[in-house]
Amino acid sequence: EGTEILDTGNNTVTWNGITSFSDYTLLGNGTVLPVVWEQFRAVADGEAVHLFWTTSEEVNNDYFTVERSLDGQTWEALTDLPGRGFSQASVAYD
Repeated sequence: EGTEILDTGNNTVTWNGITSFSDYTLLGNGTVLPVVWEQFRAVADGEAVHLFWTTSEEVNNDYFTVERSLDGQTWEALTDLPGRGFSQASVAYD
């Protein structure tokens, strides 16, 4: 889904046209999520990674939980970032 742009010179990965966020879900088909994703970008900076994303719509979205994993199997929550709640305009997060 969407398109991926990998820029190894600048250590960035950008995804556009995201319609879902993961290959794994507990929701069935037809379940409406509270967020419509426009773009997600990860930029490596030494040992850190900076995350940037935009949404085009949010419905009753309280927050985003940022997680990390060293093996792609076990995940650790790093922080919660407040969502916009209700929005039908583009919102940027970083």
